[in-house]
Amino acid sequence: MSGQRGHWLLLAAVLVAAVTLVPSVAGQGTVPVIPTHPHLILASDYADLPAPKAQLLFGSPLPQVEILPTANTSLGATLGLVYVLEIAPNGSSAAHPLVVREAAPQTLQQFNGTISLHGASSYVNLVATLPVFPTQSSLWTNGTGIPPVTNVSKQAILDVNYSEATGSDGSPGVQLSWAVSGWPWAKPSGDELALEYIVQVVSGSGFQTCSSVPSTNAPGAACASQPLTTGEAVWGSSMTALKGTGPAGSVAWVSWNPQVSGPHDESTTVSAGAYLVKPGTSALAIAAPDDGAQAVSGTTLFLLAPGPVVGITPPLAGDLPVYGGAALIFAAVASVGILASRRRDRAIARELSA
Repeated sequence: MSGQRGHWLLLAAVLVAAVTLVPSVAGQGTVPVIPTHPHLILASDYADLPAPKAQLLFGSPLPQVEILPTANTSLGATLGLVYVLEIAPNGSSAAHPLVVREAAPQTLQQFNGTISLHGASSYVNLVATLPVFPTQSSLWTNGTGIPPVTNVSKQAILDVNYSEATGSDGSPGVQLSWAVSGWPWAKPSGDELALEYIVQVVSGSGFQTCSSVPSTNAPGAACASQPLTTGEAVWGSSMTALKGTGPAGSVAWVSWNPQVSGPHDESTTVSAGAYLVKPGTSALAIAAPDDGAQAVSGTTLFLLAPGPVVGITPPLAGDLPVYGGAALIFAAVASVGILASRRRDRAIARELSA
């Protein structure tokens, strides 16, 4: 019985050491909780692909879309349209232009939505009338929120159409075609109309701004890039794409048409800005002067890098000195227990033989 007791103690020590190690390893591969949206559309439903590469999830009634690869739910990215802004140049800080009017699509209770699934012509369309408020706030100086003056407002119409898109490297994605009409310009001749997005990357480690977009439109393709640091805002006409990265490389890619169109099909060159909220979240603004046009439209491309295939259990890993030391401590405790138990057995045997 003494020997059995010792073996059980030694086994307990090994189990405790293993339990100490496993949660750390499991934490490295934990799948983040992905919010559930009412609309779930497989990419294969759009273009009749032989096998779905991603799931497209649309937040209803809000203008946002989430792309999840079907082979790897630990990756993914979300693009949400959070503001339509009228901005004016800020002489004191070019990276933080002045917001003079704003509309927040994310605060609306309802968009009029249309979903059509007919092969390559499939689309999701959202239309809403937005209240437009005057404000005086430098963009991204206090995070991404913009305080409106809520007692005075006018209205504009936002129309966003989502259709399936595929990068040249097979990257699953969505193309956003947007239009803003009836915007109540404060200063038509000098201000710009901007769309602000929030880009979120699951397991993201950072973002890079690209000053040239490869013609391939592949998230993994090289571009002249600059990494963003947390709390940093950059702005300029040379920025043409925003790339989200993870530990294994590129995860998501957002690019845009370098021009927007006015009511008479005239084109205006856009500029863009980015603000890193935290490693996995960045704000992106795409803006263009349009001289007070009553209707402005453009396109934005949102792609998810194919990424590595998962489903393979990662090898056990950990801090060997820490866990090795813990195992030695538990083994020592077990050894002391075995010695004490044997001494007690010998003492009982002596008393019985006396």
